[in-house]
Amino acid sequence: MKILLTILSSCLLMASSSVLAADFSGTWCRPQHNGMPDDIIWISPGNEVYSVKLTEGWQGKSYSQGVASVAGSSLFATLKGEASGATIHAVMSISGNQLSYRSYKDNKTTHYWKGDYKRCSKP
Repeated sequence: MKILLTILSSCLLMASSSVLAADFSGTWCRPQHNGMPDDIIWISPGNEVYSVKLTEGWQGKSYSQGVASVAGSSLFATLKGEASGATIHAVMSISGNQLSYRSYKDNKTTHYWKGDYKRCSKP
C-alpha cells in the first residue's frame, strides 16, 4: 500500500508541475497607436533554451535579441541591445493572456525598462 501511495503521489506531483508550466512561446504585442503594436516580443522555444527577439512593430528594426530559460513561473533572458551592444537581463512572467516584461542593466539590479504585452498574431 505504501508503494502504491508513493507512486500515486509522484504521478500527481508530475501532473501538477506540468499544469503550472507557463507557455511563453509565441508573439506578444504592446499596442500603442490605433491598436497597432509599437513593440513586439517574439519567443521561440528550443530544446532547453528559448530564443527571444524584441522588435519595433511587425516590420520594424530589432531592439534586442538573445536567449532565455524558464525557472519556476518566470522566463529569464539575456539579450544584446542591437544599437548599443549592451547586455540586457530580462524577466518575464505570464498572468492570463498578459506577459509582463522587466529588464535590468548589466548589474541585474538597476531597472532598465518594463512593459505589459498581450498575445497577438500578425494581421
